[in-house]
Amino acid sequence: MERGLIWFIPAILVALGILALSTFLSIPIKVEGVHYIDKWEHAFAYLVLSFSFLLALKKSQRFTRQISIIVLFSAGIYGFVLEYIQYQFFASRHFEWTDALANVLGTILGFSIFHFLIQGKMRGRPGKNF
Repeated sequence: MERGLIWFIPAILVALGILALSTFLSIPIKVEGVHYIDKWEHAFAYLVLSFSFLLALKKSQRFTRQISIIVLFSAGIYGFVLEYIQYQFFASRHFEWTDALANVLGTILGFSIFHFLIQGKMRGRPGKNF
């Protein structure tokens, strides 16, 4: 295996974990006093997904601005597709626009955090040891 490709393993595992949790695994979490916790879970999962793919691209020296935009759109589309798959193929699951929106917002947040850290490194600010 090419040395740089090892960085993609965590990102692929995150994508597979999201697939499993969105389809056949369901781990409901209830936190008293926190409303819409599942939306936060969606946003966090997609934040980690987009960030981990961008980090893998950076570490494997395949990162470009254009590829980062592709990751942004791909992760967002992945979230919509999984919501649709839930609706079509799983009787116990259903499509929720708010889940899809949380997926996209998490993707944008992961993208933004990654770019803030990279820009900080290039300018000698936050992310210096990234």
